[in-house]
Amino acid sequence: MHGFFDVVFGAVLGAVIAWIRIAFGGAFDEWIILGDWTRPTIAVLALVVAVRIHPEPADNCPCFDDSVAFIGVVMGAAIGTWHFAQITPYHETALWELYTFNNSNLIKAAARILAGIVVVFLWRAVMKPTLLRGLPPIFRFVDYYGLAIPRRYFLQPKDYNTVPPLRKDDNVIPPASDIPAFMTSLRHPRKRTVSIGPQSEADAREYIAYREHKRRNSRDELRQRTTPTSKSGPATRSALSSSPIAEQSDEGASAATQRPHSPPHLGDSPPGKRRTPSSPYSTSLHVDPNDPNLLTPPPSEAGASNSSDSGREDDQQQLREEDKEMFSQLEKPRIRYDVEVVTKLVVYAGIAWWAVVGNPVWFEWAGLV
Repeated sequence: MHGFFDVVFGAVLGAVIAWIRIAFGGAFDEWIILGDWTRPTIAVLALVVAVRIHPEPADNCPCFDDSVAFIGVVMGAAIGTWHFAQITPYHETALWELYTFNNSNLIKAAARILAGIVVVFLWRAVMKPTLLRGLPPIFRFVDYYGLAIPRRYFLQPKDYNTVPPLRKDDNVIPPASDIPAFMTSLRHPRKRTVSIGPQSEADAREYIAYREHKRRNSRDELRQRTTPTSKSGPATRSALSSSPIAEQSDEGASAATQRPHSPPHLGDSPPGKRRTPSSPYSTSLHVDPNDPNLLTPPPSEAGASNSSDSGREDDQQQLREEDKEMFSQLEKPRIRYDVEVVTKLVVYAGIAWWAVVGNPVWFEWAGLV
């Protein structure tokens, strides 16, 4: 799905983002904490624009879903830090001073970790089906006035009524029912297998493009080898003029000019006698009546072109059949709905809000701080 260039560019992009966060993260957090509600609103709107202008993936892969989940977390963290600062008595401080957990008690620290994980799964279990059930009518209303945000590989609300239960729709946090199988795979990992052939639609289209590139190169090389060169330089012309054949032709031409009144004939020798090579007219035309190629017509160019076109069409048909078979063997992706994008944004923004606001508040109330 991803090539070497994708890995290198992703590593460079991650390093740049980390540097920006280290260099300017403190200033950004202070700007959020010390301002009013308009500052987190500006941050959220900027992130919504980032989701809208996100490039379309080459195939139906989870790349866009992972990006939406990441942006949702940043949204929730921006809203949550501002909210937690407003409910803290001394909120005009650095971000790290807002959270005063006593980590010396290992039992309380472990209890906070387990309670936080439970909150994450409960939040998603409640909000996800609620949003998938309530957002389609809102999306249809928006689409009616031409404000839809269509994306590739996502079904529009006008094309469905309800969203069925979805499986394998989250690549970041698995559902709670998959945790036992995940733990089993950790204890007994699968053996490494080798995949042969294209594994996705992007791989298949890349294979077809590379095949066409090789065919074009082979045709160009063949055309260059078979096309005669029409340009000859001065050196070539001088070499041809100094050859023995050219000299012999010049002698014949001069002799012919000296005998302008000789009658035209195929040969100057009497019938039954062969001209010796020393004769000045040895370059005159001689036709052998017993030559078997004398009455053989040249091959038809139309027949050759028709057979070549027929063979080329057969090759194209065979390639189309092979491409069809290759695409039929790929795993069919599930139907994806446009409401999943907003659902993922809200769910992961809520997870971040619980992490920075909700959990610290009820942890203190429950005596886990």
